[in-house]
Amino acid sequence: YALRNSDAAIFLTKESGDIYVQNYNLNPERIHIIPCGFAEEFFPMDKSVAREKTGLYGDPLIIWVAFLRKVKDPMILLRAFSNIVKKYPEARLCYVGSGEMEEHLKRAVEEDKSIQGKVTIKGFIPKDDIPLYLNSADIYVLASQVEPFGVAPMEAMACGTVPILTTLPSFKIMTDNGKYGLLFEPGDQKGLEEQIEKLIKDKPLLERLSRKVAIRASDHFSWKASAEKLVNLYNKVLSDKKGIK
Repeated sequence: YALRNSDAAIFLTKESGDIYVQNYNLNPERIHIIPCGFAEEFFPMDKSVAREKTGLYGDPLIIWVAFLRKVKDPMILLRAFSNIVKKYPEARLCYVGSGEMEEHLKRAVEEDKSIQGKVTIKGFIPKDDIPLYLNSADIYVLASQVEPFGVAPMEAMACGTVPILTTLPSFKIMTDNGKYGLLFEPGDQKGLEEQIEKLIKDKPLLERLSRKVAIRASDHFSWKASAEKLVNLYNKVLSDKKGIK
């Protein structure tokens, strides 16, 4: 009822807006897509400086920055890394975040001798430190099975960390269908391993994407970019209402 009687409706993705158009007869002309934005403290910095401050290293360093919840499937990355590190022993993995899967992950690391000393589980860290961790990494992975519009992948991209994400609508938007980052199907461990290995084997691709994802994030998903879209929408609605009068 509220949406049908509003002057405009804001959705994070076109797919979510389409659901309301189809199921609730919402006027599609009132649909406006404005994604979440990331804060200005996320930007590329010297990787060696960031690593000196975080104490992280690896070739490559793969990072997870998100809640450690079952719906985000952090275990798939750990299983994939266990296979990756057999081929690329200099690779390292760091988890940043807390949640019900944290202790389970720690036990899994303890039980797998092949990855001990190569996986760091930091748990919760202050928000102000996250840009340093993202800038320390080469590859960012998020394996969510459901995600409205995750801010963490945008923050990673803003730092020049190349994302490997699942094929959810919001992640397709962030990466322009995999043009700015790599995608794999939710739950597809082999697909995830292939995407990680693709970046490890092709350093020029990794470096090229690192530059491109930072620019894309800044241009499309910063708070400034989202705020400008919101201001333009308010101006349009106000202008239309004045025209009616």
